[in-house]
Amino acid sequence: KIGNQEGALKKSIHGGKWMFLSTLFQQTISLVSFPILARMLLPEDFGIISLLFVEPNLLNLITTVGFEFTLIQSKENPKKYLNEAWTLNILRTAALFIIIFFSAPLIAGFFHLEKAIWAIRLSGIFLFIGGFANVAKLYFFKDIDFKKIFIRDALGSIFYAAISISLAVFYKSFWPLFFGYIGQYFSGTIITYILHEYRPRLSFKFGKLKELIGYSKWI
Repeated sequence: KIGNQEGALKKSIHGGKWMFLSTLFQQTISLVSFPILARMLLPEDFGIISLLFVEPNLLNLITTVGFEFTLIQSKENPKKYLNEAWTLNILRTAALFIIIFFSAPLIAGFFHLEKAIWAIRLSGIFLFIGGFANVAKLYFFKDIDFKKIFIRDALGSIFYAAISISLAVFYKSFWPLFFGYIGQYFSGTIITYILHEYRPRLSFKFGKLKELIGYSKWI
C-alpha cells in the first residue's frame, strides 16, 4: 500500500512537470506570435475573434454532462462506457453547431458584428471538431500521463501560430485568426488518436450511461 502511494506521488510530480512545461510552452508561443499578428492585423480583428467564442463557450458549458470527468474519477475500467460517451459528445456538439448557425443573426445584431455573421455562424465548428476527439484521452488524466497532454497542446499552439501568421501575410482580417483556431482544434483532435490506441465507434446504447448520472450531475 505504501509502495502504491509512493508510486502515485512520483507520477503526480512527474505529471506536474509536464503540465508546467505545457503552460510555459504555450505562453512562449503566444508571446512570440501575438506581437507579430498585432503588427499585421487590427485590434478590432482580435476583438471579433474573442466575441466569436462567447456563444460556443456558454452553450458548451451548460450542456456538458461530465461523463468523462466521472470516468476519470471512477475506480472501475471506463472502457465499457467510452463508445456511448463519444457518440453522445458528437451528437451534442452537432446540435450546438446547428443552434449557433441559426442564432448567428441575433448574436451579430447584439454585438453589432453584422460583417462577421458568417464567422459567427461557423464558430460552432470549434465545438464540433472537438467533439470527435478520441474519448480515450481521459486516460491521459486518469493515468497522470501529462506528457501526452503537453504534446497535444503544444502542437495545437504551433498550428494556430503557423496558420494565423501565414494567412495574415496575405489577408488582413479576423479570418486568419479564425482559421488558426480551426487548425488548433483539428490538430488537437487528430493527435488524440495518435497518442492512444483506442478507436471509439458509434454506439447508441445510452442506457448504460445512467449509471454515471449520480456523480456526473454534480459536475
